[in-house]
Amino acid sequence: RHAAHSAALFVWVVFEPDMAPSMSYLRALNEYQTIFGKSEKESTIEEKRFVELMRRYGFSHMDQFDRAIADGVERGYFIPEDVVAHAKDLEARLIHDEHSRSMSCIWAMYYESFDNNEKEVLENLEAVANENRQYLNVGELESVIRILKEHGRTDTARKFLADFMAHSTRARDFFNVDSAGSLRNVVDPDIRKAFKERFASLSVKQEPAEILKRIHANQAWGSEDVAFLSSLTPDDFYRVFKESRGPELHSIVTQALTFGRFADASKEMLGISENAKAALRRIGGENQINAIRIKRFGL
Repeated sequence: RHAAHSAALFVWVVFEPDMAPSMSYLRALNEYQTIFGKSEKESTIEEKRFVELMRRYGFSHMDQFDRAIADGVERGYFIPEDVVAHAKDLEARLIHDEHSRSMSCIWAMYYESFDNNEKEVLENLEAVANENRQYLNVGELESVIRILKEHGRTDTARKFLADFMAHSTRARDFFNVDSAGSLRNVVDPDIRKAFKERFASLSVKQEPAEILKRIHANQAWGSEDVAFLSSLTPDDFYRVFKESRGPELHSIVTQALTFGRFADASKEMLGISENAKAALRRIGGENQINAIRIKRFGL
């Protein structure tokens, strides 16, 4: 639905340039402009018309998925891996947003009334928590366990924790209860015991390609991941990229470059991205076909 909505707009832009706003206009558009518009002095009559048109169409700004679609419409063909990768990212964001709404409703039901509805609230809490189990952060997990125990449902709480641990694919650092992060505030002994055991059982050493694939798939990483990846040289990334094949190549390269695109990227993250770029430039300098291939990554 998102793809069809955006593609229809981009096709109109490309094939009706005299009537439609330019693609560069859409790329520069942000959601605040479609809500508030520019000031009277800054806006031309044509810009005001386009802002109103985009508002009515329901298009506020281009996300990365939109940009992949726009690129395909402009060039006349799509690169499937690019579109699929950004579609998965969008799906993950939508799932996260839905999870946040579900948990907010449960907390409101629990904390924002004095109704005598303990059974109803706890049953809803169990249902929503189970449905969103793989998306819970540490604080949410601790709250669910604590509330169940406070209401005499200790066995249910321990079973929920066991299911959470059995199905969790989080990075090793997620389970580090001795870190300086949010885990230091978790006091539940069952959570701390389960997390310590999982942290100790997970291997520290992994291949760079495996780390990048995991991060790309889960959109989650730990400080140890960043520290390890930042220790890689351009030669290391060259080897990783040259040895990778198929869809995983796109995931690995994209994730390595993504670290440098965050507004609050650390020095280590920027180093990962720069070393990956250096490796790609080396690959692109080897022959004409690779010089063309690396362009899809923005080089």
